[in-house]
Amino acid sequence: MSPVWGHRLEEQPEELSVLYCAGRDVKSLPMADEILITYDIWNTEAHDIMLYKQGILTKEEVKVILSALDQVRKLHEKDQFKLDPQKEDVHMNIESFITEKCDPVIGRKVHTGRSRNDQIVCDMRMYLREKILKITDSLITLVEALLNVAQEHIETVMPGFTHYQHATISTFGHLLTSYAQAMERDLDRMEFVYSITNRCPLGAAAGYGTSWPIDRDLTAKLLGFDEVQENSIDCVSSRWETEAQFASAISFMMNHLSIMSQDFVFLSTSEAGMLKLDDRFVLGSSIMPQKRNPGPLEVTRAKAAIAQGTVQALFGISKASLSGYNRDGQYTKYLIMDIINECELAPVVLKEVVKSLQVNKGEMQRQASLGFLNAVDVADYLTRKFNLPFRQAYHIVAESVKLSDEAGELTLSAVNQAMENAGVNHKVDEEDFGALTIPQKNVSLKSHIGGPAPDAVLKTIKNIGIRLSSHRQTLSEAVKRLERAKIEIESIKKEF
Repeated sequence: MSPVWGHRLEEQPEELSVLYCAGRDVKSLPMADEILITYDIWNTEAHDIMLYKQGILTKEEVKVILSALDQVRKLHEKDQFKLDPQKEDVHMNIESFITEKCDPVIGRKVHTGRSRNDQIVCDMRMYLREKILKITDSLITLVEALLNVAQEHIETVMPGFTHYQHATISTFGHLLTSYAQAMERDLDRMEFVYSITNRCPLGAAAGYGTSWPIDRDLTAKLLGFDEVQENSIDCVSSRWETEAQFASAISFMMNHLSIMSQDFVFLSTSEAGMLKLDDRFVLGSSIMPQKRNPGPLEVTRAKAAIAQGTVQALFGISKASLSGYNRDGQYTKYLIMDIINECELAPVVLKEVVKSLQVNKGEMQRQASLGFLNAVDVADYLTRKFNLPFRQAYHIVAESVKLSDEAGELTLSAVNQAMENAGVNHKVDEEDFGALTIPQKNVSLKSHIGGPAPDAVLKTIKNIGIRLSSHRQTLSEAVKRLERAKIEIESIKKEF
């Protein structure tokens, strides 16, 4: 069924965009621990294989446990493994299944040398690292889209803004690369968060270790972690930290996406008319048939605020907790899952928005030619040409603007009149002044590193692209490491 709005649109709204905007209005969220089932299975497989290797469990016992865990996995894949609230959490639901359905004695051995404290921290890190990699991948593809579109618009002049007012002359390509550069820092943060998240806490037990001769290096390897998180107290006490770090990285990302979204909203208004959003990424009105509302962009602004609040809450829960496990930490799970649920689609949706933008080059050119946007360039010209102090040239141009007010743009006569009034015995010739009224020529002068000149923007695009390749390589290596760990544990399971 199509929505009641949107009949004026030539294309149907993108389903992903509609879902992104509707959020939880019409979609229920799964139980928090239901999300962790696959990770808890993997966690338990690795732990009990390690117990066997250490001579703590027999081969037959581990065989029964691994078979039972496979049953849980298959039931879960069919949506038939339902968590019983009476069993409190995912860990006890799985242990109870093994005990009740498979073997009452062996099932009671599953938890040997392990606490739910280190078990949940480990499950959460396994869940978080996959989400970090997923968002990282989405961010990389968004930055790639920004660079591709920017390259098409390195000569598309437009007004640059300060204080929501037209300020000077820039290009659309320059604007897009500003977003790409900001999101590059988001990628740096994601890589850092991954590096501190992918350390294995399993083996810390309740925070104070275990008397069983466990091999923490082995479980870390089987679970695809880069290393063991060493001090057992810190493993449990720092549960909140990885959640807060990831939430903070997401919040930075969402702030950048909200700035980009607001720019697109502003530039696509009827008053600005410089951009038009593709039909697939607008929403309509239930009462006004003509409306084309920038729903995904508006929703992104709201989600940025949610992300910021979540970061603050995560820090608040953890503040001044006594070292060791505290039940307060349970709520960090809900908060980080909520922020991921709200924000993980943002870079995916906005990538499509960017790729499908309709750019009104003519209107951008027109607005870049009005409103004295070349004023600072004229002041710079007077400073260079006649060896004037910049501040004197500034005042000359300020008076020129005043004298040209009725014309709506700087005039040669006004500039020369202001020069004469300032006691400068020089005149600007018509050819030089003509060049100063062409936005493309003004932009081309700003060819320093990071400037809006086409050559400078191309260099920025190239440099970001090089660094983006490095991020893509790091992501690929992390994904492969997890895949190798899964393959290794499957290989070991065949022994049983």
